[in-house]
Amino acid sequence: MAVSTPPGAFSGAQIFRAALNLWLGNLFVLTAISFLFGLFLLTVSSVLQLGLGVSGLALEFMLGPIGSGLLVLVAADLLAEEPIDPAALSRRITAVIGPLIILSIVGTLLTAMGFFLLVLPGLYVAAVLLPLVPVILMEHQGWQSLGHTWQMAQPHAWPLVGVLLRLLAVGIVLLVPILLIVSLDGFENLQILSAGLTLAGSALLSGLAASVSVLTYYGLRGGDDNVSEVFE
Repeated sequence: MAVSTPPGAFSGAQIFRAALNLWLGNLFVLTAISFLFGLFLLTVSSVLQLGLGVSGLALEFMLGPIGSGLLVLVAADLLAEEPIDPAALSRRITAVIGPLIILSIVGTLLTAMGFFLLVLPGLYVAAVLLPLVPVILMEHQGWQSLGHTWQMAQPHAWPLVGVLLRLLAVGIVLLVPILLIVSLDGFENLQILSAGLTLAGSALLSGLAASVSVLTYYGLRGGDDNVSEVFE
């Protein structure tokens, strides 16, 4: 079982700075993987909607956690300077695919309920659940991963809110210019270009989110020799 960082020793600024370094140092790999997975989801969703008249949103909602898990594992391997092994990544995700999908959806619903009630509870829940996917993938606690994540992260909730706000700020900087560009007159006739730009922006942000999730997890564990130098 992971050992939580003692209260007061956890630095949200340090975590986010390390995540930025990991993301920027591996920008192409993380963005490319996220873009290709997003393109796959978009293609399958479009086929379902055009061919069967079935909305692909449910499919994206179900398969999205797999993409998040893939990026988290890749970010963790890049952090450890391990080679990217697609077969090993597939096995690691398949081993926990049930909890990964269901608990990720539960976490999303809990966050949405928090935002529905008031914005601050939503931020609080989303921040505490930042390390959920790494816990599922690396702790191997199955359906207990949600409770373990909460137990590990909740004592450091407010620094984690700071991490989340920094992530949201970067997301605004990345996505708002793209949304403004695709809303310009004439872009409505360039659907492929608009979709590509939007997907690229989302892929960039997803790579950073995965890096934040991984570094948050290791920051909460504390004392891991193989990653401790990242925080120095």
